[in-house]
Amino acid sequence: MQDVDTAVEVGADAIGFVFSAGPRRIDATTAARLGRRDRSTSCKTPTS
Repeated sequence: MQDVDTAVEVGADAIGFVFSAGPRRIDATTAARLGRRDRSTSCKTPTS
């Protein structure tokens, strides 16, 4: 998805996905695939 690539390229700290019904909804499998696209530059949620 071009939006994810662009967000990573411009240095976004985070990206979000919409799981509720609506025109921007994606399923969890697609979100997981997009989140794995470039592990070297993607950010992770900190754990406490």
